[in-house]
Amino acid sequence: MRRSILFVPGNNERMLEKASTLKPDVVLLDLEDSVPEDDKTKARKAVQDALHGLTWKAREVAVRINGINTQHFSDDIKAVAASGFKLIAVPKVETAPEVEIIEKMIRKFSRSGDVPGILVMIETAKGLIYVEEILSSSSLLKAVEFGAEDFALSMGIHNPSRPDVATLYARSRIVAAAHAFGVDPIDNVFVDLKDQEGLRRSAIDAKNMGFVGKLVIHPSQIDVVNEAFSPSRDEMIWARRVIEAWNENRKKGRGAFRLDDRMIDLVHIKMAQQILEQADDLDRADHQNNS
Repeated sequence: MRRSILFVPGNNERMLEKASTLKPDVVLLDLEDSVPEDDKTKARKAVQDALHGLTWKAREVAVRINGINTQHFSDDIKAVAASGFKLIAVPKVETAPEVEIIEKMIRKFSRSGDVPGILVMIETAKGLIYVEEILSSSSLLKAVEFGAEDFALSMGIHNPSRPDVATLYARSRIVAAAHAFGVDPIDNVFVDLKDQEGLRRSAIDAKNMGFVGKLVIHPSQIDVVNEAFSPSRDEMIWARRVIEAWNENRKKGRGAFRLDDRMIDLVHIKMAQQILEQADDLDRADHQNNS
């Protein structure tokens, strides 16, 4: 489950401790943009200590390293691959050969038999153009995230209040490629921390596009995003009614039938089954997390 992915600056020990008590699906300890240049080495050590020194309530603890074209990349990937993180996020990935280099280094420096997965961040126009090649380039790829702010900058879009249509093509292409190659598509952050209703609408829109989760930048956003990417009460009611009606109509030899003046056939049966399966998965995960 990667519904909510909480960013935490890797150089802030107070925030790291606070994050360990929270329950997003994923905590993403950051070594990149949120860490000043002079604090990069300190942050690298801090996230390693935090991973093993704190008790985490999140289902997954990940780390974002600095990009492959920075001076910090090699030291970052060596340190975090050997530390036991299950997921390593790499920003501003632009080509498949970059992913191949990342995979090679992760396999070289990770613990024996404990190789982390990769989350790639598509944040530039070039990365978008090569997204299909990127997402099919490594068996370690587990997720892809769209970085809307850096993408806008790469496109010469300087309006922080830009409409969603400005990045609609990019998001649509990334989410389609993600499902084509079996990785989790993660939507971009919602930057207005006071607008909870706007966050909820943004998360639901992302879910309806096919995203499975969303980056969050404040604890107040976690519950809103988790709820948006979980089956809703109405979805659960619909799914149960569809399965019940399907079972009745199967006995009568009908492959398609009418429910609430809508035609229901096999694709809707599969949708209903997946809704119920996701709800069961969440219940099991919550039980394991609380036990």
